[in-house]
Amino acid sequence: VEENKSIVDVGCDHGYVAVYLAATKKPKNIIASDLNLMPLEGAVKTIKMYGAEEKIEARLSNGLRNIKEDEADVVIIAGMGGELISDILKECKFAKNGKTTFLLQPMSAHYDLRKYLLENKFEIIEEFAVSETGKLYTIIKTIYTGVDKEQFEYFYHTGKHIEENDKISSMYLDYLLKKLSDKVIGAKQSTTEVPVEYEKNLIAKIKEMRECNDK
Repeated sequence: VEENKSIVDVGCDHGYVAVYLAATKKPKNIIASDLNLMPLEGAVKTIKMYGAEEKIEARLSNGLRNIKEDEADVVIIAGMGGELISDILKECKFAKNGKTTFLLQPMSAHYDLRKYLLENKFEIIEEFAVSETGKLYTIIKTIYTGVDKEQFEYFYHTGKHIEENDKISSMYLDYLLKKLSDKVIGAKQSTTEVPVEYEKNLIAKIKEMRECNDK
């Protein structure tokens, strides 16, 4: 998150991200939003505990429904499934304004989120793989550009880190490869025809890239 931005943390839970950003990023303003009142009340307590009431507004909102476009230079959607993140982007009226940056951290169904970003012409600007208590996650920085991209570009940002000998990113790409392979195997065993050409193309590209890096 860059400095001097209007920030929205969707599904803020206890409000720790908002408090951290208020202390470190010199934001214009921050909205810590949540769908449910109970976690929002927890966020209010955290905000008060750290004396950040003047910098952070706690707001009840289902996704981005109660957020205005001019309040959101940067939108953080973290700790949710990829399908839910996709749904929030679908419903957001200003998601495709080409100005709002989205920082996304899917806990599951990251493949579905990547596919949504690809098909709806969002560009992945940066991506980082991280590890916490033995589990692998990815953080995606994206913005709508309206430009078509090749399928593999939506996996390649993590791949770039492998070229820099990033062990965590290498582990994450292996994880993606297994997920894609499992989907292809499942399709073969299914009694109904399931299209998996998209997955097969990505598997081939990932393997090709890994072989080049090994050399």
